[in-house]
Amino acid sequence: MIQINIKANIYQTLKGLKASLKRFPVTIITSVVLVILLIALEESRSYWQKEELENLTQIIMVIALGLPLFTSMKFFLEKKGKYNGIFQIILFALVGIFLLLYYFFLLKDFKTVSISRYIGMSVFLYVTFLYIPRLGRREDYEYYIIKIFSSFLMTLIYSFVLFAGISLILFSVSKLFSVNIEGKIYYYAFVIIAGLFSVPYFLAKIPLISSKFSDEKYSKGLKILLLYIVIPLILIYTLILYVYFGKIVLTQQWPIGLVSNLVLWYTTLSIGVIFLIYPLKVDNNWAKYFINWFPKIILPILIMMFVSMGIRVRAYGITENRYYVLVLGIWVSAIMLYFIFAKEKRNIIIPVTFSVIVLNSIFGPLSGFSVSKYSQNRRFVHILEKNNMIEDGNIVKSQGSISADDRAEISSILDYFEDNHSLEDIKYLPSGFAMGDMNEVLGFSYVKKASDGRGEYLYYSSYENEGAIDVKDYDYFMDSNSLYRKSLEVEGIRAEYDINSFAFSLVRNGKVIYTKDLNEYGRTIYENNKNTEGKSTDPAEMTFTDENDDFKIKYIIRSLSGKLEGDPAKFHLQNMEINILLKIK
Repeated sequence: MIQINIKANIYQTLKGLKASLKRFPVTIITSVVLVILLIALEESRSYWQKEELENLTQIIMVIALGLPLFTSMKFFLEKKGKYNGIFQIILFALVGIFLLLYYFFLLKDFKTVSISRYIGMSVFLYVTFLYIPRLGRREDYEYYIIKIFSSFLMTLIYSFVLFAGISLILFSVSKLFSVNIEGKIYYYAFVIIAGLFSVPYFLAKIPLISSKFSDEKYSKGLKILLLYIVIPLILIYTLILYVYFGKIVLTQQWPIGLVSNLVLWYTTLSIGVIFLIYPLKVDNNWAKYFINWFPKIILPILIMMFVSMGIRVRAYGITENRYYVLVLGIWVSAIMLYFIFAKEKRNIIIPVTFSVIVLNSIFGPLSGFSVSKYSQNRRFVHILEKNNMIEDGNIVKSQGSISADDRAEISSILDYFEDNHSLEDIKYLPSGFAMGDMNEVLGFSYVKKASDGRGEYLYYSSYENEGAIDVKDYDYFMDSNSLYRKSLEVEGIRAEYDINSFAFSLVRNGKVIYTKDLNEYGRTIYENNKNTEGKSTDPAEMTFTDENDDFKIKYIIRSLSGKLEGDPAKFHLQNMEINILLKIK
């Protein structure tokens, strides 16, 4: 009996995969191409240049957008009954052209704007994939989504078991037969399972456009989970938030940052719960009461959240992260009002409106990028005008009267544009302006914002700009990681590195014949690179040479981190990774 069931299950799985290939051929071909390219990317890391690897990564990212896009196009064709071969070819060709245009114009680099837009586009396409098949249908959308997510969960479980089994086989072969199986083989197994099994298997589980769910029974397990575990937890959390906001009202000390995010994700989760339990409203009073009353109970908490966010925005303007939090908060509030006031509810409006919000957030004049640049430009101009630094449409140097806070705010705004957009986007700055021009253009040097009193951590590295190390004119090469584990001896001289004091020493016959305190170099790097903390530093800025009658030593610092402490703040080195070249004269 067990053998028959196993055969039947395997047969049904293979039959489903075949049906999936027939129904979604372009999506599955796209998945196969992704598998090939991901393996090619990994194989190319050892001999391709950084730019070539980035180009291939961008190609992979764009092709990955084709998975939800081609699937949604297939849904569209099924809904419209447009099965004419030429029409399908034209439609899928247009999708291919869109992906090409996206690659050339919208994914030029890996900076904040490009990556944020890519994530937003991915979210939009996957959410669209969830509702396109059911547009125009008024009934049973919740059951359709439950079916989709249960299929996705089942796909994850099957894929995990398959990957775990293959990994165990590879591990056993490696250990039992002393076969060297590289770590990347496990990665390839994961990629192949995800692309060649998981995607087709999941697609095979997607209901047909004509499927009806009127006779579908609600899962008992899901019902117990949502009604008797998740909802009580949500209500307890709601009580905690009411107590917390009551404390805020009494103390008049408004929170910043974290609370708004906690409220937002909690209310978003609550919308998902209301959506999933909606089919139970008719027969279950507990579900009915929660759906009717929770949106009303949550409104005061949402109002307090907006007040908290408003204080933050008023003080520091809008950035992309604050924009996304604000827009998501508006959407959550609108959905809660919809639950309260709409007489006939069609819950498909939840993913539809969410996808519209996401698309608007990444494109157009109301996108997070446009609004953030506008807001930060307003802050910049306001500070300049307050300090009389604009004359005849041009910036004039401050005459020393600008406060430390304003200098720090201007520096922060410049940092924001350099990290996320371009300094060319800032009003009134001359063309070609760089951070190093601050003193010449604005009349003061870069000022880091004050820390919170616990010390400010700083990090510098030259990883991104590294090349081959020139060892000409030197006899020996060593690095701090090796020296930390044990001292090294060459020509009767023992090289030692103290990781606590950051001292490098050379010892002969028990006598220290050379020592260097590397804290000195750490402080020099900090003083010369205050404006570029956290970014890749020129290796030349992190290379130092020391010489005496007996030795010539080059210190190539690859990375270091430290902390600003005291008043005035001083840099204290905490960690250093360094290569050392030694010449014995």
